[in-house]
Amino acid sequence: MIRINLLPEVKRKAPKRKTKVARQIPYTWIVVALIAVVMAGFVTWLYHTKLTEKLEERQKQAAAIQKDIEKYKIQQSLVETARKQRNALAQKLEIIASLKRQQTGPVRLLDEMASAIPAKLWLQEMSSSGSSLTITGYAIDHIQIAAFMENLKKSKVFHNVELISAIADRAGSRRGAPGLSPVPVKNFELTCNVASVVRAK
Repeated sequence: MIRINLLPEVKRKAPKRKTKVARQIPYTWIVVALIAVVMAGFVTWLYHTKLTEKLEERQKQAAAIQKDIEKYKIQQSLVETARKQRNALAQKLEIIASLKRQQTGPVRLLDEMASAIPAKLWLQEMSSSGSSLTITGYAIDHIQIAAFMENLKKSKVFHNVELISAIADRAGSRRGAPGLSPVPVKNFELTCNVASVVRAK
């Protein structure tokens, strides 16, 4: 069987050119795709590198902050210990001061009392009830009792000094020199108030 090509020569050559163009297009796309993949990989690598650097920096900062926290915890513990020791010391000092105040009050009261006693007067007993103080004793005469009361009034410790009684007491008479009769004395009782400063101490 004989085949006859009736198409013109020009039209027969044209399809060959189209075929060449069609064969060249896939290679161009492949190159473009490869370049795109490489660029995408490069960009991804850069982004991953930056993220890694930031992550390492954050980890370093977190480690530094953790160290600071541990250091501050130790300092806070020391501060708490120092505060407890300070409070305990303050309590001890307050107790010592309170004991000193309690000792100072009676000592000052007795010192003022001793300074107010005349030479010919003797105390027998002192009793207190709140701020009131009752004193009993012996004196040669009323002059000694009056002097004692005046001395108490002059003191800053005692006030409102009042004489309750002053009577002769032969049972409590004092003996003089050998061979002489006993000296009669006055048995007295008086009251006064003690200053609040001394009582607070």
